[in-house]
Amino acid sequence: MHRRWPQASALGVLAALVAFFYRGLLFQGLVIGDYDAFVYFYPLRDYASRALSQGRIPLWNPDLFMGSPFFAN
Repeated sequence: MHRRWPQASALGVLAALVAFFYRGLLFQGLVIGDYDAFVYFYPLRDYASRALSQGRIPLWNPDLFMGSPFFAN
């Protein structure tokens, strides 16, 4: 009986994690995000929306490093 205790506890932790992430995040429309979303993706999205609102296609991003292709990414 002592041999199955680690397996049962690991299975219980796995089931709790699946239940939390499945019900807590998927059904509420939430996304797990990290720091990259704020420092890389949101500024790119902002640049694209500004360029499109000015009536131009964002082919080149002059704000990233010394300029980088935007549309290719």
